[in-house]
Amino acid sequence: MAIFTSFEHETATQQPSRLKSVQIKDHLRQEPPYHRAVLCYIVRGANIEQELPKSPKANSAQVRKSDRVALPCGSLEPLLGVIEDNSSSPLDTAWKTIKKQTSIPPSSLSVLRYGKSFLSATSSIGQKCLFYPFAFHLNTLSGLSTEVDKLRLDQSICGWDNRDPNLYDLMDSHYYGQGLRKIWFEIDLGPTPGKMLASGLKQLQHDHESGARKLAAVSVNILRAVLVNLDDPITLGGTWWQKARITAWHLWKNGRQSMDAAILSFLLMTLTEIETFLLTMGPEETCDKLHISELFDRIQKKIRSYKLRLSYNFGSYAMSKIGRTGSIPKHLKILTLSASHTIRECIAQLVRISGAQLIEICVLESRPLFEGVSLASSILEYLENEPNSPKVDVSIFTDASVALAAQGVDFLLLAADRIAADGSVSNKTGSLPAALSVRHVSPSADIIVVSELDKVAMQSCDTEAHTMENNESSEVLDAWQQSETVKGLGVIEQKIQKKSRQVTVNVPNVYFEWVPPTLIDAYICEDGVKLPSDFQKRSQWIEEQCERYFDHNFWTPAVNVLTWFLLVTAILSVITRLGTKYWIFRKFTEDDYFSITSLVLCAAQSIAVSMATANGYGEHCNSLSSSHIEEMTKSQYSANILFILSMCFSKLALISFIDSLTPASTDDHRIAVGLKMFTLVWGVIGVITSAFQCKPPRAWDYLDGKCFKIVGDIPS
Repeated sequence: MAIFTSFEHETATQQPSRLKSVQIKDHLRQEPPYHRAVLCYIVRGANIEQELPKSPKANSAQVRKSDRVALPCGSLEPLLGVIEDNSSSPLDTAWKTIKKQTSIPPSSLSVLRYGKSFLSATSSIGQKCLFYPFAFHLNTLSGLSTEVDKLRLDQSICGWDNRDPNLYDLMDSHYYGQGLRKIWFEIDLGPTPGKMLASGLKQLQHDHESGARKLAAVSVNILRAVLVNLDDPITLGGTWWQKARITAWHLWKNGRQSMDAAILSFLLMTLTEIETFLLTMGPEETCDKLHISELFDRIQKKIRSYKLRLSYNFGSYAMSKIGRTGSIPKHLKILTLSASHTIRECIAQLVRISGAQLIEICVLESRPLFEGVSLASSILEYLENEPNSPKVDVSIFTDASVALAAQGVDFLLLAADRIAADGSVSNKTGSLPAALSVRHVSPSADIIVVSELDKVAMQSCDTEAHTMENNESSEVLDAWQQSETVKGLGVIEQKIQKKSRQVTVNVPNVYFEWVPPTLIDAYICEDGVKLPSDFQKRSQWIEEQCERYFDHNFWTPAVNVLTWFLLVTAILSVITRLGTKYWIFRKFTEDDYFSITSLVLCAAQSIAVSMATANGYGEHCNSLSSSHIEEMTKSQYSANILFILSMCFSKLALISFIDSLTPASTDDHRIAVGLKMFTLVWGVIGVITSAFQCKPPRAWDYLDGKCFKIVGDIPS
């Protein structure tokens, strides 16, 4: 394994000489004033799973020698690669850097894992740098042109078993080690959970038959298996919750990127359910693995209910369209493609309730794996168990004859592996030709997408930004090899394996393509018929939740819960006290009015804290925009002043109450008056100190304003 590192230096043009720290905190929403870099770890080893930590306790910052995993051998100087186009993605830059600064051809490499980006201060650069780590697997050496190239590569890459002990000292201080931890989750999760996650990722990556919903459900099961095998105490503030989010992030990014919208939605739903459950537990209660397993059972039950609700909603929509003529049609024709449990259930529902005498179902074969044949088979199996069904004619068409299959159809049914915020739908390749053919030869037909809302992708990604899954060309070649009529297949295979500069042969095997919203008549989801505007709201919510759970430590729920819990406790205490006193004495005294004033100020302070949390209080500052930071600091400024005033009147209430217990003692009364005066002076000084800690007019701006440090400015 070897490390190749590339730095992308993004030069900030026309920036002022002094960037305000508020702008720095605007995390990548503006042009960053720091460098960005990609870390490329190239793995030559064949089996990563054999290199897991030997101890489940390899979770601390300092990795012990007995817990070490195989790390990259040797120490190479970072390779510098300046980004020339600000629109280039980190992955594109990583590929360009490897191509420019190594002898390894891209055909010999494949992306093994994505690592989560991180900020790190580097002495070599002189400032903070945002790193994007990637792991690449070296598949073969056959692409290297000369023996000299192979020798150079062998000198740069060492085997997994050759471990350099000096590199472990860099783990906690060097960005190499930080990047490695972001990619090799086995270091932090431990051997058993790490192996389960690695095995689960392979399962998701190699499953080319299941749809997005099924893969999303599988990802939830993988998350469950990892979490129940963690030995950490199950709390929101500890390492268990951090590892839960790490696991979910890798399932999202390293599972199946072409279907990651559904995977991400299911994982976010699961994290939300876990967080809500742990927040509602009392201080005396403890959460164990049995509670987590029961929680996952409820989540899976909820996921299974989607399919039934979808089929019912489709049936209602289809019957409303059929009923427009005022009579039940004798013949219905449906066109669909690929294999989808959702599509099968929708067709079955229409067969049950349509009342048509003949239902014609046309299924495209869906090359290269012929999923359409599997769908037709499952429909036929269902019909065998429905003796009262109408006459059904199932026809399997080749993909090339889609225009013929589209003639006279009433409905084109499409599933969705991903839905963009604008309503564009990513589905099996062949969906766009089917939609165009139906629109041309059967313009009165309805093109319907049936999908769960969980397949909506986050708002920041448009259709061009989504990953295009180009799979192995061998899947296409296998179909050609089955036919005896294909001539010269050996020539094609030879050119694919041995590329030349003059002639190249490629066999793309792209699984998914986009259908624009202009071709779609209706979106049927588990909650009914949806519009593209509904997807925009959903995608925005997904992006917010993604930032919440994956981009930083998020303490806002804890701050809100604690704030309102203490406020409710204070309200109940004051109401109980006032009610009891009025019931006995039929009047209020000075201490009661002080208590009421303190309670009102306490409520105002709680509202100010809630306004601060709404603008990012409790989140990492790097994730906040400048406007949110300003609103948050204003709310904090108000909350601090209100807190001092509330405490002042609370102390006055206590002093007045004690004074009222000994009304005949003049000495006690003098002491009480003195304490009241001292408390008032303390309150006034506290308010002035808090109000003018920073220079007006931006007295609230303790981040960038000119302020005095209450502790640091006191002489020692």
